Amino acid sequence: MSEGPRPLSDSAAGWRLAAPGPGRTLPNGRGLAQRLPPPASDPAAPTLLVRLAEVLHDSGVPTPRVEEAVMQGARAIGLEAQVLATPTSLLLSVAGGPVQMRRASQGDIHLARLDALDDLLERLEARRVAPTRALEELEAIARLPAPLPRLLDTLAFAVASGGAACFFGGSAADALAALLLGMGIGRLLGWFGGDAGRARIAVPMACAMAALLAHGAARLGLPIDASRVSLAALIVLVPGYSVTVAMTELAQQHLVSGTARLAGVLGTLFGMGLGAGLGRALAERLPAPAAFEPSPALGPLWSFLALATAPLCFTVLFRARPKDAPWITAGGILAFLGARYGVHLFGPELGAFAGALLLGSFASLVARATGRPVSTVLVPGLMLLVPGSLGFRSVDAFLSHDALSGVEGAFRMLLVAAALGAGLLSSQVLVPSRRVL
Repeated sequence: MSEGPRPLSDSAAGWRLAAPGPGRTLPNGRGLAQRLPPPASDPAAPTLLVRLAEVLHDSGVPTPRVEEAVMQGARAIGLEAQVLATPTSLLLSVAGGPVQMRRASQGDIHLARLDALDDLLERLEARRVAPTRALEELEAIARLPAPLPRLLDTLAFAVASGGAACFFGGSAADALAALLLGMGIGRLLGWFGGDAGRARIAVPMACAMAALLAHGAARLGLPIDASRVSLAALIVLVPGYSVTVAMTELAQQHLVSGTARLAGVLGTLFGMGLGAGLGRALAERLPAPAAFEPSPALGPLWSFLALATAPLCFTVLFRARPKDAPWITAGGILAFLGARYGVHLFGPELGAFAGALLLGSFASLVARATGRPVSTVLVPGLMLLVPGSLGFRSVDAFLSHDALSGVEGAFRMLLVAAALGAGLLSSQVLVPSRRVL
């Protein structure tokens, strides 16, 4: 989508033609530079800002960054604008006009689209593209497909689930069972995603299926830890990233957005817990479990293998470009190792802070060196740190009538999410990215 500077014709409203060199004249025959109307006079400028907010929101950008990006675009064009973004709506006023309200559910993260949007914003700010042309490019970006075939989503879901079982200290049987369940859930979500009505119940049904199959297989005699396998199979669906973003928004005084997102996280967790509880209740109708010897846990080599493959899975699931995979992998490994080392030194909460600080600083350095958005490295790496599994276990404990463990897990989830948000904000102070996205 990127293109270099090129001469603009008289129809490219809003930009100044370069002064002619020696011996050259402009098409009107004069030897002086011609001044065209300012960018704000382009009739496409207000529409560009509104569509920019909508496309950013649909690409999964956190609401503070949506507002910042729109304001940056308004300054580049020369228009006054006000924008208020929440996870479910957009309020905009452009050039002192009436307030426009857009009902918009935040879409899935699309890193390749964010990279194209970041490039467009940079060229707008440098005045290398006119608003009319920018609006055309923006519409093309909104239709940008996934960089990799969608069939790889199922494979990435499966490998991420198997790797999570390794992280949770599972055996070879646990990892294999989680991988197969993850593949089935990936296919189920792909089928449900084609219909808006089915998509609303996709996550609870996936949880019910995972719990039914995992607990049912354990009752029939397979040597697996059913709770570990079901959690690993669902790890991609657990809203750990959303709770981290919610705590970060609250820390930045985006109270409406942070509260709304946190409420959405709680609703998702309760839906997942109820689905898992239904699946487990159905599995208990099967015959009594057979006696078996638990399989030994996999060694550290498998955990390192899972650590190397997990960022690649998130590269696919978050629609990143294949050429960004090395940076994403490096960021994920750095974040995970930093958090593990921090946990040994300071405990789980400060360990999460250390991992987020290292990840955010590395993402900013990569953005400075390569011109990529910070989100390209930050979002996939953050998935290795998010506390979503704590929230899922908390709801599961409540359903098992263990209120004490449930409350403890919920508070730990919020504390770890707050530590991650503090680490990300501190990294921006330590190494400013100078890029909005």
